[in-house]
Amino acid sequence: MEPEEAPRNRVTIIEPDPEIARSIEQLVTHVAGAAPTVFSDGREGLSSCLTTPPNLLITALDVPGTRGNQICRLLRSSPNHRDIPIILCSSVPEDMRRELGVLDICANAYIPKPIDMALLRSTLEELLPAIPAPLPAPSARPPQEFAGFRLDSILGFGGIGTTYKATQIALDRPVVLKVLLRSWDEEETEVTRFFSEAQVIAKLNHKNIVKVFDVGETKAVYYISREYVDGESLMALYDTISDEPSWPETLGIIRQMIDAIVYLHDMDVIHRDVQPSNLLMSKSGILKVTDFGISRRSELRDVGYTRNGLSLNTPVYMAPEQLEGSGPTGQSDQYSMARTILHLFERGKSEAPVRNLWQFRPDLPSEFSEALERCMAPEPEQRFPTMREAGKAILAGCAHHKP
Repeated sequence: MEPEEAPRNRVTIIEPDPEIARSIEQLVTHVAGAAPTVFSDGREGLSSCLTTPPNLLITALDVPGTRGNQICRLLRSSPNHRDIPIILCSSVPEDMRRELGVLDICANAYIPKPIDMALLRSTLEELLPAIPAPLPAPSARPPQEFAGFRLDSILGFGGIGTTYKATQIALDRPVVLKVLLRSWDEEETEVTRFFSEAQVIAKLNHKNIVKVFDVGETKAVYYISREYVDGESLMALYDTISDEPSWPETLGIIRQMIDAIVYLHDMDVIHRDVQPSNLLMSKSGILKVTDFGISRRSELRDVGYTRNGLSLNTPVYMAPEQLEGSGPTGQSDQYSMARTILHLFERGKSEAPVRNLWQFRPDLPSEFSEALERCMAPEPEQRFPTMREAGKAILAGCAHHKP
């Protein structure tokens, strides 16, 4: 017996109002030629999207379990799900919808409630070409302007929003603009925390830490502008090289990384997300630490999809206590830094469970391996008391190497 052919247009609907859901379902069935899958609970709908990615998602904003905007964020943060076309149906004000459209953030289309079925039909026809033919690439559009910045290109998507290479128009300088989608229902304490941490980071002054220029907010988003680094992340650099960097080059990276994170801890700042993709190497050889955890919002961690690879941090580099839901500490930064150093010797193939350095690089000093091993001890109290002590032990171990 031949396997049953998959539906040509697989659509998921997440809508808690039964009458609205029924109307959308009838329209989708007529346009797509196949009955959609309908959920009234956001958590269940998100789980379905993660398990069997649809060709299109239609979700309401106000959904029990997991809100529509949180569903969008989490899908956009996953490499395997970020390209799913999304229609967000909500009563978000028109000026906010326009702003979100300019930013290319979250959803592909915003349909106001009460839903104009003619508008929804035309949107469906636009976003649902013949499947399994790939979706057409978006047509080029002129650079958009937002809050005094010209959005030149999209650098990446994350669980919270979108990162752009932009130009600060007034100063004609290149910047990285990180746009963080608002929750519409966040508590005031979360907003206060976001801005207070951003202000602390903006005051940091270290050659190995990316400078934050400005933070701000609009009706739809928060944003951070920071220094643009002309170079690559350690993740990109080590995933593409064919020859192993020399020991002096690797040692230089380790020294700069330690200097930066020790400085942060001396300034009572915990990074929260030390990993190779958050360490940028400029073309002049200067390492820059970026992407602090200020955007790691509690309501997204609560969704609970860490084990499915949708954690807001990268699980491979997270300390065990963070994976279990505990708040980040100096010791968790210590674990992540050592795990990142280990990545430099794994040739871009970070493995879990973590291996000790001596297991695959017996040519390197045992003191170096032992220092990293202590930094990555399962329990925080088994690690070094401070980042400064951890850094000294790692560099002392490195000093025993005779290339």
